[in-house]
Amino acid sequence: HQLARALIARGHEVRVLTMRLGPGPAEVTVEGVPVYRAIWGLERGALFGVSYLFTAVAAILRLARHAEVLHAHHLYLDAIAAAAVGRNIRLPALAKLACGGAVGDLGRLRRMAGTTLWLKLLRRLDRIVVPSRQTEAEAQAAGFPAERIVRIPNGVDLTRFSPAQTVALKERHRTVLFLGRLDAQKGVDTLLHAWAEVASRLRGVSLTIGGAGPLRPELCAEAARLGLGDRVQFLGVVPDPERHLRAADVFVLPSWHEGLPNALLEGMATGLPCVATAIGGTVDVVTDEQDALLVPPGDPVALAKALLRVLTDASLARRLGTAARRRVVAHYPLDAVVTRYEQLYKEMRDAA
Repeated sequence: HQLARALIARGHEVRVLTMRLGPGPAEVTVEGVPVYRAIWGLERGALFGVSYLFTAVAAILRLARHAEVLHAHHLYLDAIAAAAVGRNIRLPALAKLACGGAVGDLGRLRRMAGTTLWLKLLRRLDRIVVPSRQTEAEAQAAGFPAERIVRIPNGVDLTRFSPAQTVALKERHRTVLFLGRLDAQKGVDTLLHAWAEVASRLRGVSLTIGGAGPLRPELCAEAARLGLGDRVQFLGVVPDPERHLRAADVFVLPSWHEGLPNALLEGMATGLPCVATAIGGTVDVVTDEQDALLVPPGDPVALAKALLRVLTDASLARRLGTAARRRVVAHYPLDAVVTRYEQLYKEMRDAA
């Protein structure tokens, strides 16, 4: 959404094609971005994939009459549809390998029926965008030509995500914030077990969990079982993450797998000390002890120890938060990412 808005602001014409979920108009403009909700699936499983691809291809053919580039935002069903249409009507197409690891884009593709056929089609894409070293290595291992792989990181809006007026940690209640989907990939169960240890040692601290997902009932039950009570708050969907980030003291991301996590970039841009897992993508963004604290995934003891450090050491928290903001400003501003996509689109159009 941010990329589309920024491209439109620079004078480009952008159309976003997505899936239709529930009632509402099939065509809508969201903050200046035309959105077409024309893709649908019959149900989960094989019928879902077939119906999704059929309706995606039909919609792309309808919308792409005046397009110069097709951009699929995940190397999955959308990319398969874009690759098929691009080959058919000679329109350059790219796909972003958005997430790595077992639950990432390539992991999902390998669990689909017809994997060999789909990968053969996808290797014909004009470009594959990867956000991190891990996703680049995965793309190369999957047989994508090295000359078609382009590394472009995710970017963050440095105006929207900026530091709040700071208040000394000891002067008020302290909040640790998680933002993300509530599914197994994000490791929130590990976070709850770590928080039980933190809450037993510190008073005046609470954990706020923002996001929705299939594991919410299970995670709420686990928080109750651990006796966390009002020490944990589940917010559900968060349309204004910047407000919650500015109100927090620490940002935590205990994921098992990521591409290059936007939530971490936004926490860093807000100037928060961050605690995260040492996984692909995250280790591209931060260095342990310099601009964040990193711990192994699935280790509640190490996670609790790191959270206790930043909650009890104000000097460490300030140093990490300052360094985090500085790193994002230097390497991940949204404007620079948009410029890189502009250049890539032009290269693809000119080559076609």
